[in-house]
Amino acid sequence: MPNHKPGASMYDRIHEKLVAVKGHRIDMYLADFKVVSDTAADLLIPFQGKAPTVADVRDFVQTNFNNQLVPQTATMRILPDHRAVMLVAELSTGLRPTVDADRMTPITAGLYLDTATDEMWAVESSEDGKQHLKRRSNTNVAQLLKERQSRMPIKAGVLKIGDVVTANAQPIAGSIVSWYEAGRLEQGKVTNTMANSCRVLVGENSAKTISYKSIVQVTAELSKEDETKLTEYFTKAWGSKNYAQKFFKK
Repeated sequence: MPNHKPGASMYDRIHEKLVAVKGHRIDMYLADFKVVSDTAADLLIPFQGKAPTVADVRDFVQTNFNNQLVPQTATMRILPDHRAVMLVAELSTGLRPTVDADRMTPITAGLYLDTATDEMWAVESSEDGKQHLKRRSNTNVAQLLKERQSRMPIKAGVLKIGDVVTANAQPIAGSIVSWYEAGRLEQGKVTNTMANSCRVLVGENSAKTISYKSIVQVTAELSKEDETKLTEYFTKAWGSKNYAQKFFKK
């Protein structure tokens, strides 16, 4: 017998049973997505109940995509005015110890076929110099998302990313920003801005270009004028002034 909470309504009890069957909250669905790289996309996930936790979103993404997508929860942002969540999800590449290659069929030097799963694995080195096997995926992230989105329940008035994000909004030069890159949070100072990206200085000598979509937080000592500009920018970007004011730290 399910161990229901005291005073739980019939809706709550039914919801608990459906969650147990489906593996995630049933009031969440994939409304839209935008590909941000060859292996990653920004997901827009509306919800109808209370705001989802990180665990709720992780369960939703992993269950719906059979662990083929990894939610980068550091990029998760709640859009309370739209009752939706946005975050970046990345194709799961997977890592295995190099000894596993002994059970695979060699294709070329450093490349192996796992005949049990029909997957290709390549020998690669991590930043510390240690070697591992990394899965070579032919999965197209856009096709994977389209296929799963087509099987989502039909919702009236489905949100689109264009409804909650203003594509031409730009951050301010001089801001210290944190952004998502290959599963890690990085930090740097914005030196100049462009139409869809900005140039940032990382450390003392390294510079790179990052997409505005990858920015997850601004941390800077700001003037009142810059604070106002940032609030206006993130209100347009995320659709909520209250969330925008919490988005950057001073």
